[in-house]
Amino acid sequence: MKNFESFTNHIVYLNGDLPKGMNAGLSGSLPNRVAGDKAEQYIVRKLNTLNYEAYITPGSKSPADIFAVKRRQGYWHIMLIQVKSSKKVSSIKKLNEAKIEELNDLGKFVKEKLKKVEIMNDYSSKPVLVSTGYAAVHSLESKSGLRNLIKNTEFYSAFRSNFTNLDFAKAKEKAEAAHSLKV
Repeated sequence: MKNFESFTNHIVYLNGDLPKGMNAGLSGSLPNRVAGDKAEQYIVRKLNTLNYEAYITPGSKSPADIFAVKRRQGYWHIMLIQVKSSKKVSSIKKLNEAKIEELNDLGKFVKEKLKKVEIMNDYSSKPVLVSTGYAAVHSLESKSGLRNLIKNTEFYSAFRSNFTNLDFAKAKEKAEAAHSLKV
């Protein structure tokens, strides 16, 4: 998707235009942030393996740590993923209902902005599915450095635009499978 990285940055850096609760990320303390950054990079590599173009949102300024896009059968699929990680499996946080709602609100916001942001004019009338989800990553310390493993993934919601002639149920099913991050 042409200009997707610029669109991602536009969404993240909107000044005061983000709906309430969406203008701050879900970042943690500095030591956790380093492990979190590595976990996000790991998820981006997984998405790249699945042929998604993926970007980490700068500065944890969004409920989604990663924006990813892929052309599917007749539509564009945009994934918004919140990544949580820890060196202890039992310490990996799940998203509470309020955070899931913020992430879903961002999904709706992205869907609407696709139609209004000039750099995305080529896609304003195209079929697009925006989905939200979560990835839990266990960051293991080893002699060779930090090693990451996906411990859990969750699919939350899907929002469609211009899907008149497409099977939404089938597209949603594919989005849910993509959020599992299995190759």
